[in-house]
Amino acid sequence: MPSQAAVVTTLPDYSNACEGASVPPAGFADAGLAADCLRVYGVALGKADGSFGENDSLLRSQVSSLMVRFIQLAGVELSATRTFADVNSGTVPDAQVRNEIELLAGSGIIAGFPDGRFRPADLLTVAQATTIVVRALALVHARFPAAPAFVDQGTTSANYAAAGDNNLLTTNVVDVHGSAYDLRPDGITERGLLAEVLVQGIQVLVDAAVVTSVGMGHKDGELGPGLTLDTVVLDGPNVVHVVTVDRAQGIEIRSTLATGKLVGRLPTTSISRRWRAALAVNGDFFLSDGQPAHAFATGGRLLKAPANVEDSNSFSSTNPRAAFFGTPAMTMEVSVAGTGASIPIDHINDGDAAPGELAMYTPEGLGAATPPANSCFARLTPNGPPTINADGHAEQAHTVTTATCQAAAEPVGTDDLLVAPVNSTRAGFISSLTPDSTVTTSWTLNPAWPDLLDSTGSNTTLVHNGQPSDDVVLGDGPYYDSVGPRSAVGQLADGRDVIATVDGRQPGYSIGMTPLEFAQYLVSIGVVEAG
Repeated sequence: MPSQAAVVTTLPDYSNACEGASVPPAGFADAGLAADCLRVYGVALGKADGSFGENDSLLRSQVSSLMVRFIQLAGVELSATRTFADVNSGTVPDAQVRNEIELLAGSGIIAGFPDGRFRPADLLTVAQATTIVVRALALVHARFPAAPAFVDQGTTSANYAAAGDNNLLTTNVVDVHGSAYDLRPDGITERGLLAEVLVQGIQVLVDAAVVTSVGMGHKDGELGPGLTLDTVVLDGPNVVHVVTVDRAQGIEIRSTLATGKLVGRLPTTSISRRWRAALAVNGDFFLSDGQPAHAFATGGRLLKAPANVEDSNSFSSTNPRAAFFGTPAMTMEVSVAGTGASIPIDHINDGDAAPGELAMYTPEGLGAATPPANSCFARLTPNGPPTINADGHAEQAHTVTTATCQAAAEPVGTDDLLVAPVNSTRAGFISSLTPDSTVTTSWTLNPAWPDLLDSTGSNTTLVHNGQPSDDVVLGDGPYYDSVGPRSAVGQLADGRDVIATVDGRQPGYSIGMTPLEFAQYLVSIGVVEAG
């Protein structure tokens, strides 16, 4: 699981079930793409205030409207009813909801409890929620044999297992904040989790042509305007996936952290859904706790540097035909507004400052780097998002809230922190700062690489000037000699970008390539630079 990923952001995609589902104003502001997909299909209408509430726990009575509309989407009309003694105007005030509960009971979708009660105020467990969806799909199959052959397994535990086996309940689902849902059978179902399961159900119905996709639609191999995918099978065997990106059509290639912090990992699919990206690919190599191994920037914030200085891959935020691959020559500094005083920053979330050095710690580095004791520090509150200055460097203005020296270590908190050892040459700079003054931090990975907001590291350049790089031609050792899965980002001669992967370690399907073999393949398809 990657700690970070390079993601392509364009009109969001949820396979062919929900292309374009999140194009405003159709989407919910407080929910992810699954809820937006349900809205496009008319399954989820949202609350009275227009929100979805994906982290709200579901009562047993609240699932009925979603499920009735889901079944009707498949062309099945419910007519038979069954009543429950405890479903009445006192326990379920909404007459429509009472009717929907009775319709679901009459069709066998919900069964109630052995005592004949429904318990509408009880919370819905994950096993119960997946059972309801499995039974709904079984009902659709009974009416339309062309639909996927789902069968009620007879118990909630068996239906829970069937939901997992048939990809209705997947292990990589996260909410819009990147937090994983509780997937345990006895876990309490959140609205967002049910949305994920229902969207997977819509997907299988679309695949079976029972439900017509209401999205944008595209030809095979086209993910959207300016975005194409080719999958090639080579001798080996090897399966290579190549995505061509035309950023001139409004597409962005961005770098992101898996969890929003330097530490932690998530599957690439979860990262993609969190960003509502069209696609995502593994980013840098990472340490055991998920930290990227090389310099990393996202949204104009350089969050780890210098780290392991080998290679970096970056895309201009202003020129859709400019991309940069190679070894960084980074500069990082902080300057004081009005005085012109500036000094270099030596570390960002990457170890403590030595005497004569200045370190910076950010909230994103919590758990990855901790300020030391016996230090001088300045607490900085960002005044706004990073911007690109006249030199093409990313910069961010901050207001100084505190500047002092102390024996105890200062926690980072929600602000950025400049830290230097007590009695060091850089401590004087920190002591000179005054509360409410403005300082600006700025960085560039390389003076020849302007206008960068995002960057992901790598350990080698694959292609340079249209040929396999010296790194892979001359490199030796286990990394260069072994075959395995590979990922690359690169650029074609016409300025379009390429994201390529080769699957590996799957004998009989795709064994993978050495770095040199992968570079040679990239050159064969016209890539002139890649890392």
